[in-house]
Amino acid sequence: MVPKFGYGFYGEGKGDWDDLTNNQLESRHSLIVSLSFDFGGDGLGWELAPYYANENGDVSMHVLGIHSAIVYRWHSGYWYPHLGIGTKGGYIFGDQIDGGMEFYGRIPIGFSYYFIDSLALLCELGLGYGITGIDPTSDSTTFFFEDFKIGHGFYMDLLVGFRFP
Repeated sequence: MVPKFGYGFYGEGKGDWDDLTNNQLESRHSLIVSLSFDFGGDGLGWELAPYYANENGDVSMHVLGIHSAIVYRWHSGYWYPHLGIGTKGGYIFGDQIDGGMEFYGRIPIGFSYYFIDSLALLCELGLGYGITGIDPTSDSTTFFFEDFKIGHGFYMDLLVGFRFP
């Protein structure tokens, strides 16, 4: 089990945002809190991590979602580097949003360092690309479109946490 927290960055969303300047959704930043469940030790494993993100950009949004990845970990002394491939998806809600969704492919790259036998510090960089869809409220002052729109863009996050055996 690994409680993690960190920072996420969503690049400008390009695509189906007809009424926004230059057909883009502004880049967003987020605070991420996650609890990762890891299955497997050295070698091939699986990671499942529910998360909450508080995103700030054009408008403040909240996301409840889940990340899932196949991860390969190897062992070198007290260090456990890892590399994986997976997805993350979530439900978006906020004051000016009736509903929304995000779905990203994500590549986690990181390491765990065991400073005592049963506790490790984890650092992870996640890189990805995907889509965000937003359905604004009818009285939204930020979004100039009235129905559900989808855009695509780059995503990255940087997470730290503590791994329990």
